[in-house]
Amino acid sequence: MYTGIPINYVAFIERLGCNSNLKKRDIYLVLFKIKQNDSFAKIGDLFGISKGSSSRIFSQGVITMAEYMKKLIFWPLKSSIQRNLPIPFRMLFSRVQSIVDCLEIEIQKPTSALHQALTWSDYKKCNTVKYLISATPDGFINFISCGYGGRVSDVVQLLFQRN
Repeated sequence: MYTGIPINYVAFIERLGCNSNLKKRDIYLVLFKIKQNDSFAKIGDLFGISKGSSSRIFSQGVITMAEYMKKLIFWPLKSSIQRNLPIPFRMLFSRVQSIVDCLEIEIQKPTSALHQALTWSDYKKCNTVKYLISATPDGFINFISCGYGGRVSDVVQLLFQRN
């Protein structure tokens, strides 16, 4: 199962499990969902649990993991960004410090009609939560917003972060 975590970071997963009281399975489920963005039904099948359980584990686990790992997300110094700038970027994009995008993740359909409306994404044609993410050109994640319902446009989400 591909999570994007290098083998030499397995100790980090172990420590995260011990310090956060999350099961290793739940940590891998959260990482897998973030990396692959497969449906909760498929993830449930892969992990031998129901669609609803995989959705609940993700919803609770991502909050716990975010709290534990938020100190790992920071904005590096400009000199550090420039020093680590990939060679293909250096000629044309030497002043780029960050690349911004919105990550939209499918969620289980909320039971409340109001929450269904707030999380509905016309683009994905399902209920989603959106995060504004920033990364330096060498791939270091330096900002993750709080989640927004899928109905919020990417532009509005960006404007919320500026205020």
